[in-house]
Amino acid sequence: MNKPTAATAVLTGWALVAASGAALACTSPLPPPRPMEPEHEIHVEDFGILPDGYHYYAVAVDVNFSPPSDTTLCQCGLAVVDKGLPTYFHITGVALEVGDISGKEYEIPEIEPWEASDEATAEMSGLPGAFEDVMPFAFAVDIDPFIPEPLGPGEFYQMIYTLAVTPGQEYLVQNVPIQFAAGAFGVPGHELSLFEGYQNTFSLPLPPPTCQGNINGDAVIDVDDLNPLLSSWNVNVGIGSPLDLANDDGIVTVDDLNVVLANWGATCN
Repeated sequence: MNKPTAATAVLTGWALVAASGAALACTSPLPPPRPMEPEHEIHVEDFGILPDGYHYYAVAVDVNFSPPSDTTLCQCGLAVVDKGLPTYFHITGVALEVGDISGKEYEIPEIEPWEASDEATAEMSGLPGAFEDVMPFAFAVDIDPFIPEPLGPGEFYQMIYTLAVTPGQEYLVQNVPIQFAAGAFGVPGHELSLFEGYQNTFSLPLPPPTCQGNINGDAVIDVDDLNPLLSSWNVNVGIGSPLDLANDDGIVTVDDLNVVLANWGATCN
């Protein structure tokens, strides 16, 4: 995922980004997983804090893509429920790219940059099953017919969006409900619709604590470290998560709480 250069939008109270196009025209979701198979993953890459002072991330989902037979307005959108998001949640861009298992991404030169679309935003907010009281932000782009390069071994299409948050507030984006949509305007049977079979919550990787109990990386053990623990109480956050302070069991319990309480008020060197 290419590093971003500047934020292009700021959302407070709710946040959205972008995802894709439609089934046999533009971009479409992968087929739903079979029984006993896991949901399609949301991939997150941490770019760190860039010179503008924001902490940047790239978030991607694997998708299918078929170029349209006629020039088509492809639509895409993503909504994130506000469970107390960071003060600033910046949307910086969205791109459809080809990725491979080595982690490289390749741009598709025939596709112009996606642009914000009020029409797609309104359409997505009214879809059956869309989050209530959440104003999604959606994109659109005209795609002309073209013949894409065949995917090579280990290659796949990804829809990637880039976001930035205020450093020190990454812990606010943990297990937040997320929803993708994609469609092709005016193509019967391929209208904008919600993705199914994908992970329905979204978390940002947290910076490693600088000392025991300092979850948010501000060098002080206080209520801002306590709150993310309580918000994830008894949740399996995964072994290695900064929220898993004790036992390396991946589950937030009283053992993790005790680490914060034992270091309460301490300042990290």
